[in-house]
Amino acid sequence: MAGARRGKRAGIVNEAGLARLSAAVSSGKLGVLVGAGLSQSLGYPGWQALIEELSRRAHNPGRAASTRDSLLRADLLRRKMGTKYAAALRSIFADTSDGQRLARSQVHALVTQAPFAFFATTNYDLALERAHELHVGEKLLTVDWTDGQTVNAFLLDRQPTPPKPCFHLHGVYTQPESVVLTESDYRERYFKSQEHRHRLLMLLFRRQLLFVGFSLRDQDINTLLREQTATFDEWRPRHFAILDYDPEKESEAELLARKTELEMRYSIEPIFFALGPPPNRHAPLVDVLTRATSGDGSQCDPADPQKGRWGGVTSNGGYVIEARVASMPVEGWYDLRVVVRRKRGLRAESGSVTFHLHDSFDPATRTVRLSRGRAELELTVWGAFTIGAEVKRAAGGVAALELDLSKLRGAPKQFREA
Repeated sequence: MAGARRGKRAGIVNEAGLARLSAAVSSGKLGVLVGAGLSQSLGYPGWQALIEELSRRAHNPGRAASTRDSLLRADLLRRKMGTKYAAALRSIFADTSDGQRLARSQVHALVTQAPFAFFATTNYDLALERAHELHVGEKLLTVDWTDGQTVNAFLLDRQPTPPKPCFHLHGVYTQPESVVLTESDYRERYFKSQEHRHRLLMLLFRRQLLFVGFSLRDQDINTLLREQTATFDEWRPRHFAILDYDPEKESEAELLARKTELEMRYSIEPIFFALGPPPNRHAPLVDVLTRATSGDGSQCDPADPQKGRWGGVTSNGGYVIEARVASMPVEGWYDLRVVVRRKRGLRAESGSVTFHLHDSFDPATRTVRLSRGRAELELTVWGAFTIGAEVKRAAGGVAALELDLSKLRGAPKQFREA
């Protein structure tokens, strides 16, 4: 993860993951799960702000004022407010936010214009529906997650033709009884009602998702993600997430630890972006979404199919890819030795390296175990091409590397130009 050291501004981390995300978006099969981060940019309240506003409207919140746990506090406030609770939710999330702000939101434009197969959100507002109609000119079908008939039809691939669905996993403000906000609500949705829980598991099992605007700290959803990971027992992540990080506070090792946890525990491949300067620290998210939804990641050079697929970096996650070329007695052929090794000064790790070669090789994908932090591959070749390498650590996590042999220093000119 070059450039992720503390004290240095960095751009997008995990370029190879971004390329894979772009290809997944272009396939038209990926769904997007939107969190509170996107709605807060439009002026809707976040979690804590919502609780504070409900407390203010309760006038005399009683025990809720001294309760630290947000879920329990919300439960006490609902009991205190009675019928005013539903009215307060309708009032707070009424779709009266500035239409110009929504029109100016590049993030909402990118998300709704991308060819996602479906939309889902834990937000209570209708910002996605409004943005889709504004930027695409088509309405989305608002579906509450408790609508078993519609949700089940979708999960069983029986959904009708457009409009695309927008699933509200935690309810919609227009139906306050469906909103999941309090401790009682979460107990009902994730523990008592196996029906709703099983639908969420099916969504994670059967569909591939991109998480946007999520901190991934919702323990109830994380529990389902862990169950999905345990069920499939795969090392390759199934879902994607675009997440921010502060390069002034997080070191390369800390960022790598987050990546490893997300991949191993939740089957999520993260694409990190560095926070920008105040006041709009999340402005770089636009750049990431632009690249993720542009379709560039699905493009492939037939003459050099691995080029651009693995991040374009020769050093990543503490590993380096190198190569040496030597002429053979037979004119036009060369001996090639490719090495992936641990950077000097770092402790060797166990695991394996998967090399991705030109399609003319059979097989074009070869896996070599790491030995003392090193994996080597010897080939006989006639010209330059791009090699991709995926380092799979036994302890978890994947590092992607890419080496363009046509730019290899010290290689014969005839080899580089062949």
